[in-house]
Amino acid sequence: TVSPYKFKKPPDITANGVYQFGGGQKTRLDLNVDGAAGMDYVFLGKTLPFDRISGKLVFTTDRLRINELTGTLFSGNVRGNTDISLVHNDPRYQANIVVERVDFPRLTDLYYDYKTAHGSLSGNYDFTGFGSDARKMRGTGKLDVTNGDVFSIPIFGPLSGLLNSVLPGSMGYSIARKAKAAFTIRDGVIHTDDFEVAGKLFSMVGRGDIHFLDDRLDFNVRISATGPAALLTPVYKLFEYTGEGSLKHPDWHSKRF
Repeated sequence: TVSPYKFKKPPDITANGVYQFGGGQKTRLDLNVDGAAGMDYVFLGKTLPFDRISGKLVFTTDRLRINELTGTLFSGNVRGNTDISLVHNDPRYQANIVVERVDFPRLTDLYYDYKTAHGSLSGNYDFTGFGSDARKMRGTGKLDVTNGDVFSIPIFGPLSGLLNSVLPGSMGYSIARKAKAAFTIRDGVIHTDDFEVAGKLFSMVGRGDIHFLDDRLDFNVRISATGPAALLTPVYKLFEYTGEGSLKHPDWHSKRF
């Protein structure tokens, strides 16, 4: 049951309770675990290297609950809880996780193989799943990225050239004060209706789907003015783009001009 948790060195464990063999129903075993040397954990096909992690594992006859989970990951903090079925052929689970000030470049390099020099990620995610089948994962969450280089993300990278052709010198916008979105995940698709990036001169707002298991994008964005440029809001609203194609090489083109 605990084999997915690959501690880098043996953790400190305090155990209390009863584990009943032979199919009985009286199992109640509490394990307090402190992994000061860290742990590697595979999530969505990638190994997350926690620097330190601790939590309380509660075993009953057919369930494992992990409570008070805390850890450090990519210079940020992680906490959460999970409830996992131990019933044979029924590997369902539910979990919630909160991250604070995780290093955005290291995370995106791990999952999407692209590098950026900026950004701090915070957010939360509540989800359910069925074993290791990523397509059966369902969840809702919110993300905030502070001081991130938006156009270093392959999905949005081509937009930098489009925007710079409309507003020369606008590349200074790429380091945004904040990017945020509420999202849902279902059937291998990340969907958001309120993606928003706040920059110095103008903001980018959008909605759409990221098919992260099928390498496909279906997204719309609109450019809106901020600060002194707000006087040109009627003009900025003409700049709407649609993104289609693969996630690594998307095709962005004008939706309306």
